Amino acid sequence: MTNLLRLYRQGVFTDHDVTRCTGLSVRAWRELIKIGAVRTITERRGPGRIRLCDATTLKRAAVISALNRAGLSLAMAGRIAYFMPRAELLYHVWDPSWMLLQTGAEVNPETGLPPYLKKPKFDWFDPDRPASADPKLDWLIEIYELRFIGLLFSTEHPPLVYGELHNEGTSFISWYPFHELCHLGGPVEKIAETLAPYKIGDFFPKLAKSV
Repeated sequence: MTNLLRLYRQGVFTDHDVTRCTGLSVRAWRELIKIGAVRTITERRGPGRIRLCDATTLKRAAVISALNRAGLSLAMAGRIAYFMPRAELLYHVWDPSWMLLQTGAEVNPETGLPPYLKKPKFDWFDPDRPASADPKLDWLIEIYELRFIGLLFSTEHPPLVYGELHNEGTSFISWYPFHELCHLGGPVEKIAETLAPYKIGDFFPKLAKSV
């Protein structure tokens, strides 16, 4: 576990890392790069050259892979995942480091990591426990009337509809105006640390307008 966390915290992942961790084929991963659904931090290709991506892209690729396995095309899965509301939470806050480590503490030179939390915030990254569905905390993407895309955060709350399919499902229009614009830091990050995942709507704006 320590070795895996140390490698993860380096923040760079090869094509092999992405395909191994997400279940995407090499061909599918290359297609996502080609259509711009994901962005790499290097474009090194050819013999002896390794292309790299960051942790956000790795996580987005995992979401795209899940949507693709559910029956959506790679292009459509990429659009739906890219424009997902509150992506900062999914791709930055809910991170193995934040869940398991005292991220503000000094790094132990022997392990290369900050100290572990005495009690992890959640057990999502337990290597001895397989992932399982949690209806209270899991996010669900649903399609209504073969047209509207909604993100369901809790069975106790209505879905956040953030876009719709057009042209027989070949194009996607996002309604949500805050994608890729809400950056964590300072007060926002502190608020995020105090809220349970199913209460994220308490501090993020609701759907405001179409774009």
